[in-house]
Amino acid sequence: MALTGTFKLARDGIVEFAKQHALAVLMEPKLSDIAQAKPNDRHTILGDKRLYSAILRKRSVPTDSANLAYVVEDFNRFTAGMPAVGADRFLTWYLPWNPGGGQNDMTIPDTPVLDQTGQNVNPPLFFTTTLSGCSVFIRGKDKRPEVFHSGSAAMVNWEGTASTHWRQLFAATRPGTYQRGTFTEVNKLHYGSPKAFGQRFNSPLVESYIQQLQAFEAHRGLPFVLIDYMGMGCVFGVRDNSGKWAFYLQEIVRVGYSRSTGPLPTLVWANRALRLTQVHPSNSAIFTNTVPKPIP
Repeated sequence: MALTGTFKLARDGIVEFAKQHALAVLMEPKLSDIAQAKPNDRHTILGDKRLYSAILRKRSVPTDSANLAYVVEDFNRFTAGMPAVGADRFLTWYLPWNPGGGQNDMTIPDTPVLDQTGQNVNPPLFFTTTLSGCSVFIRGKDKRPEVFHSGSAAMVNWEGTASTHWRQLFAATRPGTYQRGTFTEVNKLHYGSPKAFGQRFNSPLVESYIQQLQAFEAHRGLPFVLIDYMGMGCVFGVRDNSGKWAFYLQEIVRVGYSRSTGPLPTLVWANRALRLTQVHPSNSAIFTNTVPKPIP
């Protein structure tokens, strides 16, 4: 029997798992149900709406854009006093984004979270939604960090780039932190998103993989048409045994292609993990897939 993603996550730990497997976090809850609106296009996630149980599954649907990624899904809100989650699920702190545009933030608490039996189940794991152009900011104490996710699904004309706009919004929200420079920022230039400065942009790592892929496919001599590709990002956090959090950026490439030989190509997707970097509190590459898995 094939091992589930949740089992592999528990066995290997998220850092080892993310070295090899592309991650996708796709939940979009209704913000009015879980957050308090604040000035300047900002929402703060309510204290009892930050913790969830979820399942990690490999997506094997070729026409789905998350194909071949391990998807964090089936989120169920968890609150103190609930029964322990089953072996097929895990607990995680979760920060959603705002598709309507703006900045969501939450603080990860260091206080106990007791289940129905009185056991402390405060999980050492945090996820935010998959990045396709958004920015993430991290600040605060090592044991109680505050995380911000800024983005928009709408086409907006700002002065400057989107990442500049989100940086200005963060600066307005936490001016002291911004002026002292005591924060970490991940933006689309770090993982390669569809456009930057009004032009198509992908990171050198993404471009290198695409060149490698095209050379490999040409050598195989099988039908292959590259239709689209883009860099994606997944930011997650891990708490160590001393209670301190570290945050990581996983860089992903999402490739759209076809192996059809007829006049109408059939679009197929594949996601591949390229690099894992600890971005907070230090900034150091953990692992790079110099030869990532080929696409099927």
